[in-house]
Amino acid sequence: HHPACKIFAKVESRVALRNIDTIIRQADGIIIARGDLGVCVPIYQVPVIQKELINKCRLAHKPVVVATQMLDSMTTEVMPTRAEVSDVANAIFDGADYVLLSSETAVGKHPHKVIDLMNKIIKYAEEYKKKLK
Repeated sequence: HHPACKIFAKVESRVALRNIDTIIRQADGIIIARGDLGVCVPIYQVPVIQKELINKCRLAHKPVVVATQMLDSMTTEVMPTRAEVSDVANAIFDGADYVLLSSETAVGKHPHKVIDLMNKIIKYAEEYKKKLK
């Protein structure tokens, strides 16, 4: 019997990466904290680590959240960068179950626009992903 309340483990350090198989096995899901990871590993490695962690979660049938700076420029701007839009879409293509907004909605000037655009990016990426199958 599993409790209704789920445990998600935040992966944000080299220690977590070394213990990732145990963490995935024991937690109900993981949160990939890319900002913190980008401080403890070379930043150019973060996209590959993200893909590897998503794949491990897929294989273990565990949900995975991709977090940190998804549409960060929208904290102050009305439109995101093309790179941010591609980043969100690629998280969906990789198999992320969730994307986490932080400052964009916590302190951002346009939280409703951020959520609306995030929904559009996700929907469009998911439709494309279905076409590939």
